[in-house]
Parts: sequence; C-alpha cells; structure tokens
Amino acid sequence: MEKIFLRTWRPYAWIIALGFILYARTLFFGFVYLDDNAIILDSSHAISSVSNIFQVFSRNVLPAFGTFYRPMSVIPYILDAQVGGTNPFMYHLTNIIFHLIASCLLFVFLIKLKYKEVLVFIFALLFTVHPALTSAVAWIPGGVDPLLTIFILLDLFFFLKYLETRNWLNYCLIIIFFALALFTKETALILLIMFPLYYYLIYKGKSVLSILEKVYLPAGLFFVSFVWFILRSIVLAGSMPLKLSDVLAGLFNVPAFILYLGKMLLPFNLSVLPMVEGSSLVFGLIALAAVTLMFIFTENRRYGHIVFGFTWFMLFLLPTLIFSDPARFTGVAAYEHRIYLPMIGFIILLLETDLIRNNIGLHNKGLTFSVLVLVMFSALAFVHSGNFSDRISFWESAVRTSPRHPLAHRNLGAMYYLDGMPGKAEIEYKRALALNPYEPMVHNNLALIYMNANRLKESENEFLTEIKINPTYDNAYCNLGILYYKEGRFKEAEAQWKRTLEINPDFTDAYKFLAFYYYGRKEYDLANYYIGELQKRGIQINIR
Repeated sequence: MEKIFLRTWRPYAWIIALGFILYARTLFFGFVYLDDNAIILDSSHAISSVSNIFQVFSRNVLPAFGTFYRPMSVIPYILDAQVGGTNPFMYHLTNIIFHLIASCLLFVFLIKLKYKEVLVFIFALLFTVHPALTSAVAWIPGGVDPLLTIFILLDLFFFLKYLETRNWLNYCLIIIFFALALFTKETALILLIMFPLYYYLIYKGKSVLSILEKVYLPAGLFFVSFVWFILRSIVLAGSMPLKLSDVLAGLFNVPAFILYLGKMLLPFNLSVLPMVEGSSLVFGLIALAAVTLMFIFTENRRYGHIVFGFTWFMLFLLPTLIFSDPARFTGVAAYEHRIYLPMIGFIILLLETDLIRNNIGLHNKGLTFSVLVLVMFSALAFVHSGNFSDRISFWESAVRTSPRHPLAHRNLGAMYYLDGMPGKAEIEYKRALALNPYEPMVHNNLALIYMNANRLKESENEFLTEIKINPTYDNAYCNLGILYYKEGRFKEAEAQWKRTLEINPDFTDAYKFLAFYYYGRKEYDLANYYIGELQKRGIQINIR
C-alpha cells in the first residue's frame, strides 16, 4: 500500500489521475442555462476584456452575480475567455483543475492535522469522486466552491505552520490567502472563528502565542475584512441588505441540514435542482442515526477535534441556507455544490470515530470496503455528471427530480423553445404557471410562442401580464417592442425599446432595434448614436 500509493508524490498522482478520468468527459459538455449562460454568453463583452481583471474589485462587472461581491470568482471566467471565448471547454477544464487541486490540498491539510496517512489518502480519494460534489465540477458556476476551498485550505495550512514556526512569511501568507478567500466568497469570514477555535481546542498550549502575536495576527485579518467590507459596500450600494428573518430561517432550517447530511454519507437522492420542500429526508435521518451511533461507540473521543469538525460543517453550510433569491425560487434550493466546503468538516468528524480510524484501510476487510465504496461513488458520480451534459438533459433531470418546482418546468420549456419545439415548450410553461401563477418570465416566453404563431393579441396580453408581475424584466419590454413593430405600431415599439434601456443600459438588442428604426426613418443622427453605444460595448453592426 505504502510503496504503490503513499510514497512522496504518489498520493497526488493517484488523486489527479482518478479525478481526471472521472471528469474528463465534462470537457465536452455544453452550457446548461442555469447561470452559466448569464455569466459567459450574456456577459461575453465583459469577460472578454482583460482590463476587467482590475475592475472587478471596484464595480460589478458581471450583473449575473446579483447582490454578491465576489471579484476573485469572476477573474477565472475572464482568463478562460481569453483562451476559449464562449466555448465551454476552457471553463470546464478550469473546474476540473480547481477540484483536483482542492482534493490534493485536502490530503495535505488532513496530514497536517496528524491523521493516519492511509486514512487521509482514502478520504481524499472519496472526496475526489464523491457524487454529491459532481455539480461543483460539471456545472461551470459551481467551480466557485472548489476555488474557495483551495484558498481556505491553504490559509489554514499556513496558520498551522505559523503556530509551529512563528515565521513572518507564514504570517503574510495567512493574510494573503484570507484575502483571496474573502474576495472569492463572503463565506470565508467564518475563518475568523475557525482560527481561534483550532488554537484553543486542538493546538492548546503547545507553544503559547505571545500577547503581541495575539494582537497583530487578528489585526491583519480584521484589516482585510474591513477593506473588503468598504469595497463591497461601494460596489453593492443600494442593494437589498440581508434581513434578520433570513438569518433566523437559515439557523433553524433543520430539514436542509438533514438533507445535506444524508447526501454526504448516502449520496443516492441526487438532483441538479434539489429543493428542501418535497425532498425525502430518509437518507439524512439514516445518516444522522449512523453518525450518532458511531460516536456513541467511540471510546477515545477527542472533543477538541470533534467540536472543530462539527463547527466547520455547520458554519460553512449555514450561509448557503441564508442567502436566497425569491425572484427565482419559491422555496429553499439545496444546491449540492454547496456541500463542497462543509464536507471537509464532516470528514474530520468521521475520522474521529473508532469505526473509521480502527478499520478503514488498515486491514484487508477495511481496504476492500474502501475500494467498493470508491467504485460505487465513482459510478454514481459518472452517471450524475451526465445530467450536466447539455441544457435539455439538465432541465429534464430537474423536472424528474423536482417535479413540483415551477422553475424546473419553466426552464425546460425555455430549452425546448430554443431547440425548436414550441409545442413541448408551451406545455412546460403552462405546468409552471399551474404550480406558480406568478412565475417570472413564463408569460414572456408564452408570448414569444404566440407571436411566432401570429397569435398577436394573445401575445400582447401575455407580455403585458409579464410586465405587470415582473416590472423590471427588460426582455419583456424589448419583445413587446418587437410585437408592436410587427403590427406597425412604430411609436409604441420605440417607447418599449427605450424603456428596456432605462432598465438595462447594456441591453444590446434594444440598441440594435433603435438603430435600425431610426435609420429607416432617415434620422441618421439618432441611428449613429445607438450604433456608437453598440461600439462602446464591442459590437459592430452595418445597417446600410
């Protein structure tokens, strides 16, 4: 075992080889049209500009990120765009690389925590192929979580090294990786709790920090947090603040915690669009009972490690239950990529049980069991990854696993429409409205079907209904303008396109329609104005 798998560089080679073989086919997957189209296709003008690497810290380069300030998450998209443009290959490759680095760093970090090397190796492999983490690799926007995990594991690694050496280089690396993690995702603030927790619960008094060290170490972390908070406040000025009710809802969302726990230990009820409401908690309750029994029958309990692992799992999972998007979801979305970082806390908990540390990988039966689990997890992950291969596969899978969710039906309808199947699209749109009469975008999409079928009055009614329930939806105004133009109601069309630009000044189609409209009326100055606005956004058109 040691000769083949554990000497020098070999553990990393096995982790990389296994992970790459498992996920290599995702390199040829397309877009699934859940955020990836908004980040890459709709924002190609933004991510294609290298200069935006320096702009991401001072302004919201990608509106698709909404009310989140995550500049480091945007930079990989910009770098990928320089190589692959809007081809999904590079973005999928980056996700695989992030996942393999994170898996290798997990091995390093757990070794640093003094767990047995063979145990750490097996769990690093299980983490690499875990089916519940598939979306963090196969779904392009899910790559943010492996990136965050890389920075957090490096930050904690250098924190542990600093406690051993008190080296100023390690101190600087702690501050640097904390900043990188925080500017990747706000979840990194939890490190401000994890650092002292490790020091007081696990490290204890091995080499006590001086009073000066206890001042300048947190001072550096809080300074980075202060800078982040100021920049975030500037960039997100005017956005909706987090409400206390959302925080409390996340804290007491016990079903979501149980659902996530079940997917960590028994990853069989996987979904590309899992919702807490309507999901079975059977696997979660079995997992909870199993873990509880494992600790009951553990004799040598290291309470410091147990509390550290439990706190890691709970705190890194909590933010995923607080942040919600009521405009898109009618319930709590339990996305599986959110398990990525909390999974490490769960692994630490398992490593603290006698059943795991006295059996797994340490004798033939334990090793055989580990291999069987590894094969089963790999097979489940391989099958589940196929649901991310293209937009139709993704949304058909969403409807199968979340049939009561209107978003699944709405977006499956949109995919059918894009693929030239308006009849099937209309059926899915009507199913979405049956589940939620106020589902955003559905009336707009129905209107497009009716407009293309020359059912113009029905189309107008649907557009107006969409605008009534979704008054800031730019597409509805633009499409209504197209309908009015088709009917010869030119002034009304002009007004709708101008309203579109009031809502979204970067809506390029509205600029195009206005440029053609004014050119046709021989109002060349106005036509040239809108052509110029398009050129500012990197789009060239010839209307002569």
